[in-house]
Amino acid sequence: MFRIGEFSHIARVSTRSLRYYDQLGLLEPGFVDPETGYRHYTASQLPRLNRILALKDIGLSLDEIAGLIDREVSPDELRGMLVVKKSELEQELTHQQTRLRLIETRIDEIDSPSDDPVDLIVRDAPPRPFLSARHVCRSTDEGLELFGHIATAADSYRGKLTTPFMGAVWKSDFRETAFDLQAGLIGSGLPTELTIQGGFTLSRSEIPAARVVSMTRVGPAEFAHGIYGSVGRWLERNDLSLAGEIRELVLELPD
Repeated sequence: MFRIGEFSHIARVSTRSLRYYDQLGLLEPGFVDPETGYRHYTASQLPRLNRILALKDIGLSLDEIAGLIDREVSPDELRGMLVVKKSELEQELTHQQTRLRLIETRIDEIDSPSDDPVDLIVRDAPPRPFLSARHVCRSTDEGLELFGHIATAADSYRGKLTTPFMGAVWKSDFRETAFDLQAGLIGSGLPTELTIQGGFTLSRSEIPAARVVSMTRVGPAEFAHGIYGSVGRWLERNDLSLAGEIRELVLELPD
């Protein structure tokens, strides 16, 4: 038998982790000295410990491991768990890649301040029929997810959509963890109500006519801050301020 410190060196696991696994019932010592309370482990416990560590390495929580460690898990069940974890990691990777691209654009803006060589147009925007859902998004990713569901629904109504065919109206001050968004399809002949993926229900209304300052951009939605910055600088130079809701209209989706 090995004392906990010796077993820790052999297994390459901290004594703190071993005590915690004991506390959770994942890996109890082979023997506890009743007089000193010292924990002792045996080499035969290494396979169980290695299984715990392997399951932990693929992203399972200790609670999930506790439900698996003492029973036979079929290959199909284990594969299903791995597929779920793979999907979670892919989503996190996509999120981190988006954040990386956003940081890169911020660096570019710092290194090469823009003189705003863009075309801003002041025009009268007509009213537009709007089949939309209003949702308070807890993150930018949640807003992009809503746009994705709406874009999928748009495939069924191509003949009834106008250009632009999707729209978003920001209903309140922007907050990263709670921004009020109304997003949907633009066009005539659309249904009064439509339920789409994600459990969202689109209802028919209208984007009212307004006099707007607008510009067109090409690129991912998460890079819109550059355009807003250009509009803001133009408004300041012309001694103007925002009035009413901010609108984003989608002319074309990427391939």
